[in-house]
Amino acid sequence: MKITPDPKSVEKTVADLRQRIQEDRAYLARNETRTRIVAIDPLLRALGWDPERSEDVQLEFDAGNHRLDYALMLDGEPVAVIEAKRLGADLGAKVHLQVLKYAKTPECSGISLVAFTNGDEWILCRESDSWTDERITISSEQPFKTAFELAEYLAPSNLGAGVSNNPSRGKGRPSEQRQRRWYPLVGELPNKLPKAVRLGDEPPTNWVSWRELYADVAEFLYATGFISEADAPVYVANGKYCAINKEPVHPGPEAKQFGNAVQIGENLWLETYGNRNTLRDYAGRLLRKFHNDPECVQLRYD
Repeated sequence: MKITPDPKSVEKTVADLRQRIQEDRAYLARNETRTRIVAIDPLLRALGWDPERSEDVQLEFDAGNHRLDYALMLDGEPVAVIEAKRLGADLGAKVHLQVLKYAKTPECSGISLVAFTNGDEWILCRESDSWTDERITISSEQPFKTAFELAEYLAPSNLGAGVSNNPSRGKGRPSEQRQRRWYPLVGELPNKLPKAVRLGDEPPTNWVSWRELYADVAEFLYATGFISEADAPVYVANGKYCAINKEPVHPGPEAKQFGNAVQIGENLWLETYGNRNTLRDYAGRLLRKFHNDPECVQLRYD
């Protein structure tokens, strides 16, 4: 049985990694492999995962059309996935949304944590928090606090709470074996997190976050021809807020940069900055404004 790792051991590992990152930053920043061996693997071991045992960690985990660097395993099923970058690599919104999208694949069904790291910075997205992220930095001035937070997210004993005893978990598309109700995004929704999303006639995918759904809706409208470059700039919120433009900037003399910009077409960008209520509202506004069937995007909650 997996147990909670020794806090002092994790704290010592964090302190050692902090020193190594400071001393060998240029060396580690040259490629991802060095970062993984020196900065990521030792931390996983301290937290209770052995990267050399497939029962604990599966490397290059197949997530459909992409391979994630690590999948943390319990009882033969993935409970968390980690995407690794070289030390110093940017972990901005583009990487964030890209990695979260992998969590929607059937192979990742049932995971409770998505993480991405450059060996120093860790961004951890937990399902129970609606995939909102927590950023933790190894080279911070508080190794004890850093160790405690990393263990809270990544310790096997904490991740194990999300493991299902259902042997079919994680296999195939979200289950459609029994009748389940789908709610239009533009209608009244239950006050809880969805389980799956359906865009038009596309197959259902696992729920990730409201930010991801907002980006998916905009990409869906572009791919199906309901939005084009000719429509830019696109305003929502009573025509006062520019959500989509040909460049990731707001119109006007200040040309303020989009927050959390996502490219939805060859020459079209979407700003995804906002809280869950705002992003949900804007996604619905785009559907009502451009699609002839705004109820084509639906959510499932059971």
